[in-house]
Amino acid sequence: MSSAYESTVIDADPDTVWGFLRDFDGTGKYVVESLSSEIEDGKRADQVGAVRRILLEGGFNVRERLVHMSDLDRSFSYALLPGGDVPLENYVATMRVTPVTDSGKSFVEWSSTFTASGDDPVGLVKWLHEIYRSGLNGLRKAAAGREG
Repeated sequence: MSSAYESTVIDADPDTVWGFLRDFDGTGKYVVESLSSEIEDGKRADQVGAVRRILLEGGFNVRERLVHMSDLDRSFSYALLPGGDVPLENYVATMRVTPVTDSGKSFVEWSSTFTASGDDPVGLVKWLHEIYRSGLNGLRKAAAGREG
């Protein structure tokens, strides 16, 4: 089992940052590699069980199911569904926002566990780290625009 983890501090209050993240269909607002996203089963974007289909740069299609959503904890988890273009199995990821209590800023984490397969499992793990870093940087920019 492999894992990926990235974190950052964002100069915005946790509720503002959580406002972006809790929209399961809103990855295009902060993940620049996400060309399109669509909830495919008619459920709300914050409803556990909702399935989103994302088209990523490079033509990669992925389908993910929302498996946990907590406004109280400002966290959600999702699982990669079979049938996509990314050679990962047992992929479950979590994004979480917690307050930095002495500054009012937000500590944001994006983590996952998975089994990497395919021709280049090490490259796949590096790619996930790049997506997470890019997404967190995009989230920082989006939250700064909302605060300002």
